[in-house]
Amino acid sequence: MASSSARPTSPASYGHAGTWTGPEIQQVLKDAATRLAAIGKPAGMLTPNPEDAPRCIDWGYRFVAVGTNVGLLHSSADELARSFKD
Repeated sequence: MASSSARPTSPASYGHAGTWTGPEIQQVLKDAATRLAAIGKPAGMLTPNPEDAPRCIDWGYRFVAVGTNVGLLHSSADELARSFKD
């Protein structure tokens, strides 16, 4: 299926490789949710930062995942290791 958008699809396309926090990227993400809602399509977001989730929901993202398997495994392993150091 062909893409319905000619807009760049990654932060690197906007000169923000490796970060989603720049104001231009934030505006693109907000606009994407608005445009998808306008055509009746739900928008989804995966964010590693719990602080970002409420903003995504406020922008109209219908499903928001927080964290990744690797990130959750890493933090749990760190916590377990710390419990043996005390």
